[in-house]
Amino acid sequence: MHARADSYVKNLYTLHPRAAPKATDVVMEIGPGVGYIMQAVFRRYNPAQIIGLDVAPAMIEHAKARLDRDGVDSSRMQFQSYDGITIPAADHSIDHIFSVACLQHVPKMYVYHLLSEMVRVLRNGFAVIHLLAFCHITQHNSGPGPTFLQEIQSQLNGIEGHWLHYYSKDELLHVLPAVGAKEVQVVELDTSLWTSFRG
Repeated sequence: MHARADSYVKNLYTLHPRAAPKATDVVMEIGPGVGYIMQAVFRRYNPAQIIGLDVAPAMIEHAKARLDRDGVDSSRMQFQSYDGITIPAADHSIDHIFSVACLQHVPKMYVYHLLSEMVRVLRNGFAVIHLLAFCHITQHNSGPGPTFLQEIQSQLNGIEGHWLHYYSKDELLHVLPAVGAKEVQVVELDTSLWTSFRG
């Protein structure tokens, strides 16, 4: 998991070097899981603080337990639960935001709103996010799980599953300025979109 987290962090900031966090920054991760990417950002950039924002209180407890188990100094890591809609932070109070392998599980209307929330809370800093491109559907269909059509049928039947939402570069280049983002850059790499913007 550490190698995977390091790979995500490398992609984020190799593709968007201007957006890298500074040592004095208050940083927020949306959807930290059990904290591996938070750790990778700390190892590489050593920011003043990272806040992991998650909709699942149980996941936050898993993250805290995992960090404790692994002997990680988490004194500058904080976890906070939220409703998935409003980022619980004041306007212009966060220096840097990142999110990897999370927002593709969230319905688009909520993601679009979260993008506007990121713009609101950023203190003249950058957000960098990872989303899945539409071309990922081909990979989805060749994997061991349900096909894209089977996933659609499950959604229509109200069956909970591992639904994924896909994006295009053109879509993000239009949506982000519409929600107030500035200096938008979108890089498509393999089946992912690596995006940066300023609040």
